[in-house]
Amino acid sequence: MTTAHWHLVLNHAPLFGLVMGIILYLWGLLRKNTSYQKFGLTVFVITSLVTIPAYYTGEGAEHAVEDLAGSSHHMIHEHEELAETAFILTNVLGVLSLLALIMMSRAPEKMNVFTRAMILILSIFTLVIMVMTAGHGGKIRRPELRDPDKPDVQRIEHEYQPV
Repeated sequence: MTTAHWHLVLNHAPLFGLVMGIILYLWGLLRKNTSYQKFGLTVFVITSLVTIPAYYTGEGAEHAVEDLAGSSHHMIHEHEELAETAFILTNVLGVLSLLALIMMSRAPEKMNVFTRAMILILSIFTLVIMVMTAGHGGKIRRPELRDPDKPDVQRIEHEYQPV
């Protein structure tokens, strides 16, 4: 399998991992259940680890599609920029989640409401960026997802016109 294949296999995991982690963590916060909170934090840590190969296989995926008919260098660049931000945020969330897990094990009284709320806010913000990244990634090879009013898309659709 090429890096482009691996990118396609791995790139959905961070998105779904964030969703699952937020659900578990939020449920734990609402129920004041530390087991669910720890489970959610653990999912954030695992998600950050899966994000690493998903991000680094993106370059190979870019090389595989950049010269194909209908590919847009602008869309690839937008996706790449968002992916970098999503990568950084997901890994910051993973590190903070790991620290929170350690803190909950060693000194649970130090995990105050502010700390828990900041992790929740960061996870939701990271999810928003990840959804935007996924949306832009899907548009690279799926013309039906593109905005027809953008000039880049009109140019690409023109390339598909029969002669």
